[in-house]
Amino acid sequence: MPATASFYEITRQRDQAMIENAMGRVGEFNVPFAVLIAGGFHTPEFTRLLKERQISYAVIAPKIGRTTGDRDLKRAHQVALETYQPMSKEYRRKAQESMQAGSDQ
Repeated sequence: MPATASFYEITRQRDQAMIENAMGRVGEFNVPFAVLIAGGFHTPEFTRLLKERQISYAVIAPKIGRTTGDRDLKRAHQVALETYQPMSKEYRRKAQESMQAGSDQ
C-alpha cells in the first residue's frame, strides 16, 4: 500500500506544480486568461486548486460512451501512441526518489 499511496501523493504534487507553472506563465505573459489542456485524471485536483485560489475556470470534456468494437479500440490505441509524451528525465528521477522514500517507511 505505501507504493500506491506514494503514487497518489506524487500525482497531487504534480497537479499542484502544473497549476503553479500555468499561473506563472499567465503572469509572465500578462494575459487575462489561458487554456490548460490536460487529461481527465487531473480534473478533480485542478478544479480544487483553482477554486482554492479563487480562479475562474471551465471544464470541457467529451462525453464518452461505450466503444463499438475492435475498430474503436484499435483507433484509441493508435491515437494514444501518436500523442504519447514521455515524462521528463527530471520528473522521472523525482518520482523515483519520492517512491523510494515512501517505501523506506
